[in-house]
Amino acid sequence: MKNDIVAKIHSVGKVSRIVAKIAKVVALIGVIACLIVGIIGLFIPKDAMQFNGTASGKLSLNTKFVEDADIDEGNDKHSFLGADFEINVKESRDSDIQHAYIEASASNVNGNILKIFVSSVGFVGAIFSGLIWFVMVYAVKLSKTLETCNSPFEEEVLAGMKKLGVALIPFGIFTLGISGISAVALILIIMVVILFIHIFNYGAELQQESDDTV
Repeated sequence: MKNDIVAKIHSVGKVSRIVAKIAKVVALIGVIACLIVGIIGLFIPKDAMQFNGTASGKLSLNTKFVEDADIDEGNDKHSFLGADFEINVKESRDSDIQHAYIEASASNVNGNILKIFVSSVGFVGAIFSGLIWFVMVYAVKLSKTLETCNSPFEEEVLAGMKKLGVALIPFGIFTLGISGISAVALILIIMVVILFIHIFNYGAELQQESDDTV
């Protein structure tokens, strides 16, 4: 029975190593591609583009079925690198229907805005891909260990799991920083991984105590 379990662990390690290596290569390609995009973005001239435009919309709510929306009426203006942005919100009521009118406009949007957007996306993507590559390095090492181990509670396996757990922490923090609440699920997964590492450590201690007793 033990041999069958160990054989399954070896199979999982082999498959994991292949998947992790592929992910590692893809992440490295992502780093290079994103760096190229970021560098290209830095050289976008101011006169590369000029944009002026408006967009408008209307939202109507039937207050018989939903509560009144808290609509913040007013005009909000912002300027950034010579570009002007404006949002205008108005509210009106027609019996039980609440209306919200939203109009947004942008003017004098030039290449500087595009430069910041493209370069930021490129460099942030490079960091993100680099962190994935960093995690995959330890995932490959752990997978190789699982391929040849005699027990999942061996010291080398536990050490590999700990290193993988530590490598996941900066990746989770960075993802939380750029994605906000949408990254909570990823943070929970990382916490579960770390929890399993502690469980394996406890299992190893129990096995060691059992071996010492025998």
